[in-house]
Amino acid sequence: MSKNFRRAFFTTPNQTVEFELTTGDAQFGVSIVKLGEKALIESHEGSFRLSLGQAAALVGKELRCHTIVNDIRPEHDHTSVSYRISDGLNTVEGGREEEVQNKGDVAFYRAAISFR
Repeated sequence: MSKNFRRAFFTTPNQTVEFELTTGDAQFGVSIVKLGEKALIESHEGSFRLSLGQAAALVGKELRCHTIVNDIRPEHDHTSVSYRISDGLNTVEGGREEEVQNKGDVAFYRAAISFR
């Protein structure tokens, strides 16, 4: 399964857009988030919710998120990341998952969301 998540998000005028990332399976993750070339989050541990601002200001830009998930659970080697983006009227959700080969391995996840 691909660990890349790519979507177009059609914004609604006069709405605030929020992006949410959840690191699943009780694993440890660190994320970097950029909007265009501007870093919004340079290093965040775990899950988060981020307000991106007004929809009209986002049109034509791309949100990129890179997450490294470390397998810290002794019970299993499953890792996952889920994404949710919403402007209150429209919502896009999705995610990716990977079973790492060895205890302590890491999985790399990438998301790209273009605003229209």
